[in-house]
Amino acid sequence: MISGKTLLAIAGIFLATDALAVDPTGIYDVTGVVRGASGSYSGSVEVTKTGETFAVKWTLGQDVARGIGIASGDGPDAPNRFAIAFGSTQSFGILDLTLQPDGSWNGPWVYVGGQTVSVETWTRRGGTKKSPDTSNEQAPRPANKPLQAP
Repeated sequence: MISGKTLLAIAGIFLATDALAVDPTGIYDVTGVVRGASGSYSGSVEVTKTGETFAVKWTLGQDVARGIGIASGDGPDAPNRFAIAFGSTQSFGILDLTLQPDGSWNGPWVYVGGQTVSVETWTRRGGTKKSPDTSNEQAPRPANKPLQAP
């Protein structure tokens, strides 16, 4: 028989695995639409964990912008929100991303003094961390069901 402490430890492993599964760290292809101005843009974004925060670096052609972000959320795959303050030599602004079902991040952004809201989408290079390899695992445990001893 499995003890209560063992069950708690196993449950903690499952919860930690789920939280890590949507960690926003990584390299992304980024696309965006600038509303109220001309056109769209594309490039790359690199997200690095820095303690409880995340350093963010956009490379859009020759332009580079940097930001600091926090991940939060209460969804089943928390964190499912990523808020970032960003800036370049020209201006600064905010970006509010939401994790999408396909593992991409999408959300509105605006520069300081802006009167229109633009939209940006990040797609992880090399796939998503949301769906870890489960080829050596048994069928997933149904949500909200206690672990059963084998």
